[in-house]
Amino acid sequence: MKLTKHLDSSEFNCRDGSKYPANWIYPRLKQLSSALEIVRAITGQPMMITSGYRSPAHNKSCGGKKYSQHLQGRAADFKLKGITPKKLFPILDRFQRMGVLPKGGLHAYPTFVHLDIRGRLARW
Repeated sequence: MKLTKHLDSSEFNCRDGSKYPANWIYPRLKQLSSALEIVRAITGQPMMITSGYRSPAHNKSCGGKKYSQHLQGRAADFKLKGITPKKLFPILDRFQRMGVLPKGGLHAYPTFVHLDIRGRLARW
């Protein structure tokens, strides 16, 4: 299902083959994908979602945290072509603090950025 101009719900399915729960698409996935669309507009770069929804079994097998926002369908890990996570983090942090992006978790890992919509700022 097309969520935004550039994102489809299938991009958020679990890597173990589990589908993103249909009853969470509105408003969770719609809000998350809209935030990611803002990231794309800010940077001018397409993104690759590397992790969206995670089933409990997959979250455990990939070393995810017990209360990961991925389990609730509120998080995405992604890469942008030509922009390192280290360079992207302060940009997104500023836009989250300004209210342009919804409040949530944000972290720059070595090869991807984690963004979630938990409703409060979280950094680690």
